[in-house]
This record gives sequence, structure tokens and C-alpha cells, in this order.
Amino acid sequence: MSTVEAAGHGVWQRASLQRHIVHRRDDGRAEALLLIDGLRCANCVLQVEKALTALPGVARVRINAASRRARVVWADERTSLQNLLECVEAAGYRPLPLEAAALDDARRDESRAALKRLLVAGFGAMQAMMYASVLYVGAIDPLGEATRELFRWIGFLVATPVVL
Repeated sequence: MSTVEAAGHGVWQRASLQRHIVHRRDDGRAEALLLIDGLRCANCVLQVEKALTALPGVARVRINAASRRARVVWADERTSLQNLLECVEAAGYRPLPLEAAALDDARRDESRAALKRLLVAGFGAMQAMMYASVLYVGAIDPLGEATRELFRWIGFLVATPVVL
């Protein structure tokens, strides 16, 4: 578990982090830059934007799906950073501060997940080719129809997790 995740929203209450994350604008509003973990597509961005703009006092929400960064502008007297964080979590995503520790933790988690996917894909591809080799040999030395269908189905079942 990352240090940010272990601390929950308490990490957001640190004064040094508040100075880095929340900026006071000339018009009196507050502005925060967040890293939103779990954003994968434009629909995810739309879901978070809808949830945040529904909060009272939120003036503007801009989210970049590629970098997973959000810029939120709100009126401090109508809502708080805590409300914004809870709203993002209620939408099903994890807000992280844009600081080195949070970015490192997010990259580490992403690398671990990618490695797991790569291992499943590699192992599944090897097994699918092993079952397919029986079908290749069957072209030279004919197999029974039932055996051929069995190996086709086994290859299909092994290849499905690789594709997914």
C-alpha cells in the first residue's frame, strides 16, 4: 500500500501539500491540481467532470485523460477540497496529490499491473501455440474430428484471457 493511500485524506491536510496543490486565484477562487488514478478513457473523464461540476461552488473542471491530471476551480466558501476528494472517490476514482511520492507510487502500481498482464499474455500465448501445434501436425498425420475440435476449443479457452 502506498504512503498516500495509507494516509487517506489526512495527507491532503498537510500545510506544505496544501500550498502545492491549492492555489488562490486573483478572483478569490481556489484552484487545485490533482492526479486522478483510474482514468482510462473519455467516458471516465466525463463521469468525473459531471460529478465535480454537480458540487455547489465548482466553477470549472478540466481533465486531461492522457496525463490523468485535473484542474478544478471552486469557491472556497461554498465547498472544500475535502468535498472534491470525496466526490472523485464516490465516482470510483482515486485522487492523488501531484507530488513526487504520489507520482512514484502511481507509476510503481501501474508497472506492476502491466507486468502481470504481460506474464498472463506470454504464458497464455505459449500454451495456445502448444495446442495449435497439435493441429499443425494433424495436417500431416490426420486427426480424428473429435480430437481436432477438442484442441480448437482448448486453444480458444487459453487464448481468451490473453485477448482480454
